[in-house]
Amino acid sequence: MTLRTLICALLLAVSALSLNAATITAALPEFNGPFSPTGPFPGAPLNVGTFTYTIPVGQQITSATLTGTFGNSQFPDTAGVDLKAAGILFASCAPLAACDTGTVVMPFSFAFPSVDFAMLNGGSLAVTATQTSGNIIRLGAQTLTIYTRNSTDNATPEPASLGLLGAGLVALGMIKRKSVRS
Repeated sequence: MTLRTLICALLLAVSALSLNAATITAALPEFNGPFSPTGPFPGAPLNVGTFTYTIPVGQQITSATLTGTFGNSQFPDTAGVDLKAAGILFASCAPLAACDTGTVVMPFSFAFPSVDFAMLNGGSLAVTATQTSGNIIRLGAQTLTIYTRNSTDNATPEPASLGLLGAGLVALGMIKRKSVRS
């Protein structure tokens, strides 16, 4: 067996391990809420949209992030607004903050804590906006990114697996050394 064959087999084994992971993305389009200059504030929650996605069977969530912008392609600012998903506040633009009065679209990002992963297993996540100051709520496209892995995978390799990997690397080194001497 040639060294090239062994390296190809090792690369195939490593790539097979990565097949146990998935990256799931869902998106919401830009949002322009109704004009509400006078309040009362905070206003009633508005439905921004619902992310829909599918978690593959046998996969468990390892991390999840929700990103977007205050302001959009039409207007770089927004009214003061609190954004929630499943009751969790994930982004806020305070009245008179740069996102409310600025001339540049302001990004936001929220990493879900692991204790909240269970709420993501259902395949949908509704986003609401509560206006906290006068103007129009304007949001750019939002993206939900969920990373998963096979639920039967262990987060930490077993000692036997590490030993087998080490033995394989030693064998590769010995074969390489033998081929250099010949």
